[in-house]
Amino acid sequence: MTYVINDRVRVRTAPEKEGRVTGKVRERAGRKRYQVDFGSCQEYVLESNLESVPELLDVYDLLEAGHYGGVVNLRTAIT
Repeated sequence: MTYVINDRVRVRTAPEKEGRVTGKVRERAGRKRYQVDFGSCQEYVLESNLESVPELLDVYDLLEAGHYGGVVNLRTAIT
């Protein structure tokens, strides 16, 4: 999937990490890495490790989809 500037994304291997695509892309060995702004930092993340996040999600949608990184993240979200 191709992402454009300001797309809201989540890291598949760390679902609690959500951010916005900055528009910068690096390509090496045929693999794209998008720079994502997570608020506190910016990182380049492999395209295959990103997924789009709808603008409006509630806790129930996230639970149903299994998009919590672990018990601590789930506890934080529901309390």
